[in-house]
Amino acid sequence: MNRFNEVLEQDKKAYIKDWIITWEYQQKRRKAKKDYGSDIISDFSLFNGKEDLVKWMNWISFKQPDFIKNNQIKELIEKSRLTDERVIKNLQLNYNYQLYDTGIGINNAHDFYIPSILPSKNKIRNVLDFGAGYGRQANLWASPERIYLAIDAIPTSYCLQHLYFGQLGINFNDYIDNPTAFKFDVNQTGIYHLPSWRTDLIPPDSFDLALCVMVLPELNATLTKWIIGEFYRILKPGAMLYLRDHGQSVKLASSYDFDSHLLNHGFSLEYKPHVIDLVDIHGIPRIYRKNDPDVIKSQTKTTKQKVRETLRDIDYQTGGLLSKVSKQISSK
Repeated sequence: MNRFNEVLEQDKKAYIKDWIITWEYQQKRRKAKKDYGSDIISDFSLFNGKEDLVKWMNWISFKQPDFIKNNQIKELIEKSRLTDERVIKNLQLNYNYQLYDTGIGINNAHDFYIPSILPSKNKIRNVLDFGAGYGRQANLWASPERIYLAIDAIPTSYCLQHLYFGQLGINFNDYIDNPTAFKFDVNQTGIYHLPSWRTDLIPPDSFDLALCVMVLPELNATLTKWIIGEFYRILKPGAMLYLRDHGQSVKLASSYDFDSHLLNHGFSLEYKPHVIDLVDIHGIPRIYRKNDPDVIKSQTKTTKQKVRETLRDIDYQTGGLLSKVSKQISSK
């Protein structure tokens, strides 16, 4: 926590604007003196040690629905639980796994399974996780063969991510540990960790997938617009942006319509299941694609094609008059 605050202070003048490090929804709760309870984290400006990991995990301990219900989901839940059991044991913490499978487990399974099964020209090798919570997405997405990069700006979550990633047994590089020496290498697999204010260190067109789960509705509009711009810059053409949240039905911080913003700023909606939020699944998953210019061009009519279609329609409407005239002219 001390190291995070030191780097925060060092970077303030050069890189940080207030809206980048603001979690609007939690600030509103704090002003209203809303508390989650003693077994769940309420103050996200503090990190009290490894015990905070269990308190954050308790935040996702309620039963959540699963409209997919197949063996792959069951296998992913089991894999997720085995990893977390190892992490919790290594940290010598106590955690009640009674609701794990229908809480964290099903969240991890859905957020891995849905982007993975969608047909894509691009294999998912590089994964960006924005607003990464305690780091749970790394449970299934991080591997020695893949790049997983988590981005956050909130002290508690950033510190928990650092703790969690360090337990996964995968090569791990964190900006906070050594800001001047940190380098993101698109050819070096492993786990990378960056504060939100240093996305400039990520090269353009470098990621195949960005995850943004239960995040955008809790941010201010300025931050939302900025990060969507960064997603567009960082993702490869045709890469996926995966969202899962309550969409326009639950606006916890800002009323800004970020789904419409995505459609107006270089993304196309490819997948949105026809399901009921909180009945079939917790939060509606959507997959957007960063528009690939070659794909857009291939699906757009040229002026020549438009002229031909117009002339063809006129010919149909006039009983073939244009064809007759054309034949007469060409025969002369």
